[in-house]
Amino acid sequence: MTLRRAWVAVAIAAVLAFPWAAGSYVNYVTCLALTYSLVTLSLNWVTGYAGQITLGQGGFFAVGAYLTAAAVVHAGWPLPAAILLSAVATGALGLLLGVPALRLQGHYLALATLFFSLAVPEAIMALPSLTGGANGINVPPSTTFFGLHLSNLRDAYYVLIALVTLVVLVDRTMLRSKLGRAFLAIRDSETAAASVGIPIEVYKVTAFTASGVIAGLAGGLYGSIAGYLNPATFDLWLSIYFFAALIVGGLGNVYGAVIGGILVVALPQLFSQAQNLANILYGAILVVVLLTLPGGVADWPRLSRAVRWLWHPR
Repeated sequence: MTLRRAWVAVAIAAVLAFPWAAGSYVNYVTCLALTYSLVTLSLNWVTGYAGQITLGQGGFFAVGAYLTAAAVVHAGWPLPAAILLSAVATGALGLLLGVPALRLQGHYLALATLFFSLAVPEAIMALPSLTGGANGINVPPSTTFFGLHLSNLRDAYYVLIALVTLVVLVDRTMLRSKLGRAFLAIRDSETAAASVGIPIEVYKVTAFTASGVIAGLAGGLYGSIAGYLNPATFDLWLSIYFFAALIVGGLGNVYGAVIGGILVVALPQLFSQAQNLANILYGAILVVVLLTLPGGVADWPRLSRAVRWLWHPR
């Protein structure tokens, strides 16, 4: 018990001290990784918990980023209000996408959400007065988030750590609740879930809505941290990377979503001079994980036991 608490204290101290020990580039990559982890966590609601295959997460992420930027730049909104607007708007967008998606399953749903991911960058390009079009849009570095400057990477790091931790805790609590058990029942067998009275349509739409909220929140934070948005950043590959990251990290696993989000950022940075090699490596890792670790990296027994040991002291 004492040793476990000591390890937890060391881990917390290391997390808090990290941005002061790391350089600016490492801090930027870390903030990007945490942002992408939020998006992967959002995807987990639809694909990991409700069992619906979607390739639209990059679209929600882009909408959240651009709505926040437009509200700050053109309307002069404070950053917290702009991010809240983005989260609400992308949640509503998730609801709107989730309702017609009830008629689709499997690869048909994947194709429909893929078209959504393709349409969002085109819509951004078509609204240059709001989004800057192909030239992109700059987000003023003076914008603050409850007194913290997200352009300051240390401030951004602490905000992101807090939000990722909050989402992880919410997910863990949800999975142990009636809502979580219903999601998992739908994922395992819609027929069996319906036979015991679970309103499948309501839960699916709820998953899409929650997923949109979290992805929009991540997008709003991303724009403020990066300081510049360009539609080329939000191409179809981004949605595919998020989906692959969730599979590699662990489908339906809260910690796996975080690990997968980090991998989305880490590999391109390691192979920044050879992007094609990074894409090949993504594919190779995905194949290896599917063959050797069907539950994802986070389901690796040793890693899984270590995480449980830290998070569930007895």
